[in-house]
Amino acid sequence: MKVYLLEKKEEYVKCLLMLLSDSSYSEAWSKELQSEKVFIWIKDKLKLLEERSPLSIVDKNIFEQFKREVTQNIKKVVSMNPKETINLIEEKFQANHKEMIDLLSRDPQEQMLYLEVLLEE
Repeated sequence: MKVYLLEKKEEYVKCLLMLLSDSSYSEAWSKELQSEKVFIWIKDKLKLLEERSPLSIVDKNIFEQFKREVTQNIKKVVSMNPKETINLIEEKFQANHKEMIDLLSRDPQEQMLYLEVLLEE
């Protein structure tokens, strides 16, 4: 419910952080379904914010801030679903895998998982 209200107020960064921090936001859904819904939501918001970004400097800043939050929380994103994370980076972050690998350097387990899935693709 909080995510819904924040989304209505267009506070997408707060929504993202809430979705990533509370992986059990719906007990009716399996972990896989929750993960799928979060990735769909992230991609939808990236698309929306990217479309709005040329309209004003404020919209561009919100888009950049949202992207920055996704990358800064890459460990949580990878933990949810490494394969979808690779797809997200391919589609929305110009396949900048090196940056993601560098950001995961403090988390060797997630870094290895990311690399394994990347090599499988």
